[in-house]
Amino acid sequence: MLGWIKNIGLSWKVQLAPAFLILVLIGLGAHALQTLRSNQAAVDALVSGPVRQSELANDLTTTVWTAHAKLYRLAATAANEKDEKKVAAVANEASAAAGKISDALKAVEGIKDGVGPETFDKLKAAVAGYLKQSKNAIEMADGDAGSALIFIKGAERNFAVIEKLADDLITHSSESKDREIARAGIKLEQQQMTLMAALLAVALAGILVSFLIGRSISRPVVAMSKAMRELASGNFEVQLPGLERRDEVGQMAHAIQEFKVQAIAKAERETAEREEKNRELAAARRTELHNLAESFEIAVGDIVENVGSASAELENSAAVLTNSSAATQELSTVVAAASEETSTNVQSVASATEEMASSVNEIGRQVANSNRIANEAVVQAQKTDARIAELSDAASRIGDVTKLITTIAEQTNLLALNATIEAARAGDAGRGFAVVAQEVKTLATQTAKATSEISTQIAGMQAATQDSVLAIKEISGTIGRVSEIAAAIAAAVEEQGAATQEIARNVQQAAVGSTQVATSIADVNRGAGEIGTASSQVLASAQLLSNENKRLKAEVGKFLATVRSA
Repeated sequence: MLGWIKNIGLSWKVQLAPAFLILVLIGLGAHALQTLRSNQAAVDALVSGPVRQSELANDLTTTVWTAHAKLYRLAATAANEKDEKKVAAVANEASAAAGKISDALKAVEGIKDGVGPETFDKLKAAVAGYLKQSKNAIEMADGDAGSALIFIKGAERNFAVIEKLADDLITHSSESKDREIARAGIKLEQQQMTLMAALLAVALAGILVSFLIGRSISRPVVAMSKAMRELASGNFEVQLPGLERRDEVGQMAHAIQEFKVQAIAKAERETAEREEKNRELAAARRTELHNLAESFEIAVGDIVENVGSASAELENSAAVLTNSSAATQELSTVVAAASEETSTNVQSVASATEEMASSVNEIGRQVANSNRIANEAVVQAQKTDARIAELSDAASRIGDVTKLITTIAEQTNLLALNATIEAARAGDAGRGFAVVAQEVKTLATQTAKATSEISTQIAGMQAATQDSVLAIKEISGTIGRVSEIAAAIAAAVEEQGAATQEIARNVQQAAVGSTQVATSIADVNRGAGEIGTASSQVLASAQLLSNENKRLKAEVGKFLATVRSA
């Protein structure tokens, strides 16, 4: 059915789908315009019918209310105002307001939207009665306010009827308006559904038309492209599609057919030329191969000789490396044993140093005790000096002090003896301390001698108080010197202790270093073993390279013989 499409031009095919869509859109636009006019007519009918009737009924109610209010104002003015002009002015206003009721009634009668004539008859009768009663009330208000009120009461009944009928009209108009709006909503919804369905149908039709037209264009183009790829690959047996078409694709097919004929002729010519050229190239290649074989023999011969020499040198170097690694491994074993022995000796020295440090600490404690005792002796000497004025009355107390000094000297002598013993135990490190201890012992002996002399002179103290004062001062100075010497000993012992601790710490670090040396020597030993293994592998590779070099030389000879014979 669509076979005629393939014979029209591509430019016309491309324009078919847009033209179809434009025609359909014009139809949809006309339909939408008609729908819009119909909806506008419905809106106009609604506005001029129920809506207008409701507005006019409201105007009638408002006019009647205004006129009724004017009547009550007229009655109040007539009853309370003596000025006839003012009463007449209010009466004119009431008469004018009543006159507007007839105009409002005529306007309502002009629109009878679904309202029966009996309703308008009742409304006209009520308006006529109201106008009559209000006219009588206006006429009576100038002379008799009471009679005017009676007529106003009569107009009140007609007013109630008018108000009720006007409300009925408003209710009827509102109901009519609601019905028309609901009917218009349903109609609008139906129109929207119809429009959506039409748009969907147009979209589907446009897609279908576009697909058919695109297919009628793409299928022959794809087939033509496939045939052209076959021709490009050298397949001249391919059948070109579209030769029977009368559009641009058919024209392209005829042009490619002409190209195919020319390509076949060209391929035949190129085949003949290629065969001739191949014969010439074969002769030239044989000459070139012969020359290449000569050059290759010269170049490769030198390379083979160089590789042979290099493999021999590599083999010798690998042998030397193997021997060196073995010697290195033996030496590392000896060094490892020596480092282990050194580590053991260093540990022994560290232990001895720690013991010496303990001894020095003990000496320090003893010297500190001696210093404390010397300080106590100084304090006692100072007290003795303070009480020298009482020496003549307390000779016995001087004897006690002399005994105390003797006791201190004995303790100092004992401490010096202990220090000498500890210095002897410390060895060379305690020589200086032994000399100091000997001096302390000597001073203690001198102190004992001085105390003995003091004891022998106690009898003459009372007569020679001043001499005793001088002697005690000398004793105090001697004890001070003893205290200073003890302090010096304590400082020396403290320095000796610090030096001993430093020695112990250095020895401990030496022990750690010797352990690390042993570990490093073990790593060196292991590395020497790995070097020996690697050198053995290099030696084997060098021997293999030498064998392969000989094989390469033989193969090159065979290759050159083959090339020359070609």
